[in-house]
This record gives sequence, structure tokens and C-alpha cells, in this order.
Amino acid sequence: MGSPVTIYNALPMEQFESTTLKRTFDRLYFGSLEPVSLPEHGASAAPTTMPQSVDVQVGPIEPATGNNSRTINALWLQMDKLVGTSVTVRGVVVKYNDGMLGKNWIHLQDGSGDQTIGTHDITVTSLDVAAIGDTVTVTGMLRTKVDVGAGYTYPLLLEDARVVGR
Repeated sequence: MGSPVTIYNALPMEQFESTTLKRTFDRLYFGSLEPVSLPEHGASAAPTTMPQSVDVQVGPIEPATGNNSRTINALWLQMDKLVGTSVTVRGVVVKYNDGMLGKNWIHLQDGSGDQTIGTHDITVTSLDVAAIGDTVTVTGMLRTKVDVGAGYTYPLLLEDARVVGR
């Protein structure tokens, strides 16, 4: 039997998929063993609301237009060529977590890709806000193999994105 511990800022994550363990947990709590200090500018490091996730059905939608625009599936297929470039994608917000690690985390789907292998969804970080069910166009820097700690590694991530259209 171990020693009791205190977990600070514990947040539940529903349907958390661990690629390392090759397992999906119905509910898993993430937190810190030490209190989180506030950033210098005074903003809270903890999210302002609990993570949101609802079942949003997404059919094919009109893709973003422009030179650097892609469908979500195309981002997955072309990620090696596009890594480190600014890209634009349009999708429906299917999951939204605000204020985590100082950013808002948005999961987008556009009806492209294959759900069984995960090429139907992309995670986006942004300071802009969105709501589940919104159809948004975002532009950001495409990164691969991003490890944000606490067991979260993203094979594909659209970072520091701006919501450029709704």
C-alpha cells in the first residue's frame, strides 16, 4: 500500500486514448502533485471551464479555400511535406478544452479521413475561442510528434492557430 498524495487541479478526460498503452479509458484524471504557480501575467494556468465533449456527427463540409488550404485527411496524408508550414483547414468543432497549458484545445473534423486510423480529426491549439458544433476555419503552424507532457503526444498538431472564419 502506498502513501496518500494530494492531486492539484485534477481534470477528468473522457474517452482518453493512450497510444502508448493501446487502450482507451472511459474517464482518466490528470493533475499535478504540486500546486501550479500562476504565470507572470496573472492568467490562470488551470482551465476556466471543464473539458467539453459531446457526440457531434460530422458529414462532409465545404473545405477551406486558398493556396495553403487542405482537408483534415489531406493534412494527415501530406504531413511530412507540410510540417513547419502554415496551413488552413475548415471543420466542425467536436471537442473543446479552454485554458489548458495556456491555450484553447480544439478538435476539428470535416467529414474526410478514416475514423478507424484517426485521420478524420485534427487537434488545434489557439488563443481564440470556439464552441462545440461551430464550423470554423483556422490557420496555424503544422507540427508533428508534439509531446506536451502528462502522457499527451500528438502525431499531428496545428499550433498557435487563429480562427479566421466561421
